Amino acid sequence: MKKVIQIKRILLALLLIIFSSGCIGQPSTKTINNQEIIYTIIKDENRSNETNETIQTVPIVQKKKSYKSSRKDKRDKALQKMRDAIKSFPTNNKIFSKNTKESKLFPFIYSSTDNKIVAPIISFYNLPETFDSENVNISIKIKEQGFGVGSTHIFINGIEIASNRNRALKRKRAGENVKTFNIKLQNGLNEISIYTYDKSNQKKSNKIIHNVVASYYIANKPQLHAIVIGIDEFQDKNFNLQYARADASLFGTTLFKRSKELFSKVNIHYLKKEDETTKDKILDKLRSLQDISANDFFVFYIASHGVVIDNRFYIISSNVSSSDNNTIKESGISETLLKDALKHIPTSNKLILLDSCYSGAINRTLSKELAKSSTKEINLTSITAANSEQTALEGFADGHGIFTYIVTDALDGAADINRDGVIKSMELVHYVNKMVPIEARKYKHIQTPSSFQSGQVFNIAKLKNYRGIIDMQPQYFQPMEIKRMLMYMNSYSVKSLNRVITSNAKNRDNSIIKIQKEAMKVELNRTQKIFKTADKKFKFGKSNFIFNDNSIFLDIKDKIKKHFSFVDKKGRNLIVFDFYSKEKIARVVSKLDTKKVSKIYMADRGDWYRVTLQMKSKHSYEHIISKDGIYIKLKNLKE
Repeated sequence: MKKVIQIKRILLALLLIIFSSGCIGQPSTKTINNQEIIYTIIKDENRSNETNETIQTVPIVQKKKSYKSSRKDKRDKALQKMRDAIKSFPTNNKIFSKNTKESKLFPFIYSSTDNKIVAPIISFYNLPETFDSENVNISIKIKEQGFGVGSTHIFINGIEIASNRNRALKRKRAGENVKTFNIKLQNGLNEISIYTYDKSNQKKSNKIIHNVVASYYIANKPQLHAIVIGIDEFQDKNFNLQYARADASLFGTTLFKRSKELFSKVNIHYLKKEDETTKDKILDKLRSLQDISANDFFVFYIASHGVVIDNRFYIISSNVSSSDNNTIKESGISETLLKDALKHIPTSNKLILLDSCYSGAINRTLSKELAKSSTKEINLTSITAANSEQTALEGFADGHGIFTYIVTDALDGAADINRDGVIKSMELVHYVNKMVPIEARKYKHIQTPSSFQSGQVFNIAKLKNYRGIIDMQPQYFQPMEIKRMLMYMNSYSVKSLNRVITSNAKNRDNSIIKIQKEAMKVELNRTQKIFKTADKKFKFGKSNFIFNDNSIFLDIKDKIKKHFSFVDKKGRNLIVFDFYSKEKIARVVSKLDTKKVSKIYMADRGDWYRVTLQMKSKHSYEHIISKDGIYIKLKNLKE
């Protein structure tokens, strides 16, 4: 009966529309389901038909918000106002809801605001292919489509940076903005991905992705930062545990012992006392590590209670005063809070270990998020003691929880499947997943760990007797590569496993070289134009040398014999190029007034000659040979 009434009302509205005027600015109204709607007829002049009488009925606004305009003089302005009005049009009325019979019968009345919103168009703005420092600025150009600009999300190797932090906004022209963000790049290959929303944060823009290479001097090996938490004492004494602190101590001691030779410094932050393990104190400690280097490594370990409420995982911190669900929601650490705190730690070398009941729920959420996004938007390795429906045993294996006992056994060398002397994050995942259920069965308990591996694999521990060279550069594996590696691990096919790892590292290095070469060519073309129009040139013998702030151009076309840089006995920083030549080269020593170079030497050596640049400070360099000469790009080095 209700549908019949609705259809009658719609038909009545149609009659009113048909007899109303056919120009913008003369709307008609009708009340439908206690909702007063204003309609107008628009003649579609863009459609080509015989009569040109095709009409479209559009609900503009609620009463007292109609817009009047001339069809001839103000048509564009009126249509824009109508679009703005449609954005705020209420769609809670059943007649105007999606997928109803009425909306299908009368599509010209039905209006979906979702379909009207258009996301901004974004692109990178003057993005270099290579960078020579860790902290850099990147810019994006945003062109709004009449619906404003909302939140912008930037991912660097899977780490979402705080979008409103260190941001500069510059207006370039009408409808276009340039936003600049300060980010950290790890030494080597980096993936930058960005998307944004309209002002209402409903429509997502296209995602732009670009790979860049950062190459800068690092004085020491990376550092390891670890937050290790064990909670035995709670505000609600019914939660008290006996072995969580002991588990935290065992894990922290083992991690330090096995990782100290991999890293320049191992920073382990223990939180074990009741006043140190509250919700606020744990989150504050996580936030304190938001300024670590992108090249550093991070480990988060916690032994405590865990619970799932409304399909969401919560860590029970020491300040939780009751087992009531609302109390836990308010006082515990939700998976959302934990993920938000973790994602702003600016390294993609992240290992998360949760020794608590039902902790697998967080990996289930991560897997769902991964299915909706790029694999590099969630870049971490997470291992939990049990799945989302299981409890985790404590105090059974030598007075420790089974999970922590197996993890430390893995770090001590048991997980080194390919016998390369290093425990990788993926090897740790494989060993824990395999051994925890076996150990739990000894105590007549079913406990299945849960894990999440996004793709980046990194070293986490080194065996004492290993003396080989260790590559600390992280490797990113595609999903198919991960499946193959897991298959080889399960079958203990060491040669096949090492072949996948070696091939991936080679592809990574080749990608870096390719990007660097392309960047050098682009830079060469750009700077050669500058050099050709430069006012100041230095002539040495038969050659012209041109110096810019961070580059040098030598119009020498002779073949290079060798090149190198070093610090001589007098402490002078020198860059040397040797060239073959059949002609006699006159000896030249000249002082220069440039930002980087203080002197230049040229000396004949028989069938070759040497060009030596004396630098004002320590530099590394790259060079590329062109038909016009040699281009040298300089990079500052820290003392």
